[in-house]
Amino acid sequence: MRLFVAVPAAEGFLEEASLAQSLLRTAGADVKWVNPECLHFTLHFLGEAELAGVPEVVSALDCVKSANPFVMRTAGLGFFPGSEKPEVVWLGAENTEPLAELRTLLAGRLAALGFEIDSRLFVPHLTLGRVKSPRNCAALAEKAGSLACSGAVMTVNSVVLFESVLKPDGPQYRRLGAAHLGDEF
Repeated sequence: MRLFVAVPAAEGFLEEASLAQSLLRTAGADVKWVNPECLHFTLHFLGEAELAGVPEVVSALDCVKSANPFVMRTAGLGFFPGSEKPEVVWLGAENTEPLAELRTLLAGRLAALGFEIDSRLFVPHLTLGRVKSPRNCAALAEKAGSLACSGAVMTVNSVVLFESVLKPDGPQYRRLGAAHLGDEF
């Protein structure tokens, strides 16, 4: 099973992402766009794991119960690694420090279960699409630069363990468990 821990995007973020994708499509760039229903903020990609280990991973999520829910707001579009040779088109957010704190809380628990923790700089984002070729990338960057975010708001109140099932038309995500922020008794 391919597993990852994430915060699913809420309705306002999904609407903003869908609108951005629609406008960016007009650039004619060679991008495989992500289904807005699949958008999420990845905290940890765990990779391949055995089904028998899933209950332990779900239990590890409980460490976030000590954190309080918080609000994020959409904050612009960007590219990884940059707009000159983009590979990923993303939508960013403001007030992501609490999200980074959740990631840190989870890291120790997941490492104790034997998962390798990515040590790269954490840049919270929703992946809108993956660039397949350089065709019309300049137009894509220009369109992205001209789009203003509406400042959609979402309350982060849970983290979810997902299984990613790769299909020819794109991945499908299945919820395997969740923990809610502020649920500590």
